[in-house]
Amino acid sequence: MIRCLAIDDERVALDIIEEYVNRIDNLALVARINDPVEAINFLKGNKIDLIFLDIQMPQLSGIEMLETFAELPPVILTTAFHEYSLKGYEFNVVDYLLKPIAFSRFLKSIRKYENMLSERQTSSGFLEVKSDKRVHKISLKDLYYIESLGNYVIFHLSNKQLISYVSLNQLTQSLPSYFLRIHRSYIINKQYIISYNQENIEIKNKYLPIGRSYKDVIEKINF
Repeated sequence: MIRCLAIDDERVALDIIEEYVNRIDNLALVARINDPVEAINFLKGNKIDLIFLDIQMPQLSGIEMLETFAELPPVILTTAFHEYSLKGYEFNVVDYLLKPIAFSRFLKSIRKYENMLSERQTSSGFLEVKSDKRVHKISLKDLYYIESLGNYVIFHLSNKQLISYVSLNQLTQSLPSYFLRIHRSYIINKQYIISYNQENIEIKNKYLPIGRSYKDVIEKINF
């Protein structure tokens, strides 16, 4: 579960963020705070994964708050003013949302955050997978292949299977180069290939088809 904090001096803006967060299963709004000074104190004693931060606030602006902390959880900036966007990107924020915020644009920011998170995880050799209302930390070296199942995917591991709500396209972009997309329904770990031909690849006693649009994947296999 992604623990979120919303910081904004406008109640209506906080209501919108809360409504949008509640629409997404893997997000939880831990707190909504309208005072940036109070938010600073809250962050000192609470674990937060993602902050929605308004830029223009009394006492302390969102930009000044970013300058105050040596390190903050990932931040998505929100504001009604275009001119602040470039300033916000100086702090390497996840995204910048212009008010009034449409849900589709909000969702795009969350996907961007999730992609960033996946890239960080996979670079360390591990991946966090949400399955059965739990978060599982899996080692990529134990992952044989990933199979699409409608809006879900199955992670086929050395000792179990996990079903998770995530797109195969999203995983393709974040996994290391030794994972290959061979079909619209399959990503494989090429370290576990037993045999192959132009039609299919054998992994873990399974023959997985090579899609017509993925025939060039053969050139990327090295025993």
